[in-house]
Amino acid sequence: MSRSLASILRLRSLLEENSRIKLEKSIQHSAWIAHAQDGETEIVATSADVAFSALSEEFGASVGMSDPVSQDAWKTALIDGELAHLRKQQLALLSQLIASRVDACHDEFVERRKERLQVETLLRHNAVLRAREQERREQRSLDDWFGTMRIRRRR
Repeated sequence: MSRSLASILRLRSLLEENSRIKLEKSIQHSAWIAHAQDGETEIVATSADVAFSALSEEFGASVGMSDPVSQDAWKTALIDGELAHLRKQQLALLSQLIASRVDACHDEFVERRKERLQVETLLRHNAVLRAREQERREQRSLDDWFGTMRIRRRR
């Protein structure tokens, strides 16, 4: 029985290790998404700054005459900002999905660890029982030896 429990323990340990790796990967993906969100936030802010500076330069140079190049600059900056904002929204949805995946992976890891600990507990319990049984056998053997010595002395 202890051999089968040892095999089960090895299997449970491997399953726990596999779930730990999945958990670490999902946490890493979550960190990548958070980093990408930060980058998109910076792009949105920078695009808005570029658009407003181009727009203020255009209005500062001439109120009635508009330069097509500066119009393109602030329009491009606004479009870049909008695209970055849309990517940021998509990343927020992806972040929510990966957060639920991290939770699921964490739950699986905890479950696998619990299963491994249960098998370890059974193995320790069996080892204690075997040690007690061995002590009993040794004590019986010792008692038998002393019993035979008494019988020999009487004769």
